[in-house]
Amino acid sequence: MPENKYLWEGVPAGVPCWHIHHGTLLEESYEPLEKRANYIRAAKPPLEVERRLRLMRPVQGQLPEEVAKAARQECKAAKAYSRTPFSCGPKYSFWLGAHNRLHEARDKHATEIAALHKAECPNCPWDGNTIFPRMEVT
Repeated sequence: MPENKYLWEGVPAGVPCWHIHHGTLLEESYEPLEKRANYIRAAKPPLEVERRLRLMRPVQGQLPEEVAKAARQECKAAKAYSRTPFSCGPKYSFWLGAHNRLHEARDKHATEIAALHKAECPNCPWDGNTIFPRMEVT
C-alpha cells in the first residue's frame, strides 16, 4: 500500500478512474475525487464506506485510445448537462450520445480493460456488475 491510505487523494476532475460508483468499473471523474469521497462518507452506509474509498482510484496504465477519447467526451457532455438539470433538450442529447459511445468503446475493448483493471486493482471483488457481490447496496 502506498504512503497515502487512499489512491484517489489529490486526483482532480477529468481523470479516468476505477470504481467511482459501485456499479461502474471505469469512468472519468466529473469532479475531484475528494468531493466524491466526502459524499461517500456522508451518505453511504458505514459497512460500504471503507470498500468504496479503498477501491476508488485513478487508472495508472494506458487505456485504449478509443476508450480514453470517449470518456473525455462523455465527461465534458455530463458537465454541460449537469449545469442544466431537468432538461431534455440538446445538452441531454449531446450527453446521451457521448454516454452511449463510451459504453460502446468499453464493450469493444472489454478484454483490455479487464486485464488492466486486474493488474491495477488486485484482489478486487468486482464481479462485472458491482464491487459488492452478494450484498445489497444503496
